[in-house]
Amino acid sequence: MSHKEKLELFWKIVNLINEKHFDNKLIVNKICLFEEPQSKNGMYEGLGKSINIRDREEVDAQCITLCHELAHAYQEQILNKYYFEEMQKFGGLMKMDKWNLEEMFHGAKFKEVHEMFCETMKEIMGVQKV
Repeated sequence: MSHKEKLELFWKIVNLINEKHFDNKLIVNKICLFEEPQSKNGMYEGLGKSINIRDREEVDAQCITLCHELAHAYQEQILNKYYFEEMQKFGGLMKMDKWNLEEMFHGAKFKEVHEMFCETMKEIMGVQKV
């Protein structure tokens, strides 16, 4: 699949998830593919509302990464108040230990949203299992 075709697919997934679950309130300004060998398969950048995905992965894996990063966008844009309140319980972000940070950003609430996004993605991909 070409670079252009991948980006078109990724935008279809983002737009369907946004329409189906958020009444188009989730903002994604940019999706970029990168080739640098980094430790992460992708990242969500909140300031620019952009998603970066490593281009060395298979398309199915990239789509799962896209859903993962969209879940972080959801956390930052929609659940922001919830996470702010959670951080305050520990005295702020800098006082939270690694386990609590991991639980907050990748815990049950995150996994639930990620799975919901992956199910929506499958509607576009036309596959039963990704």
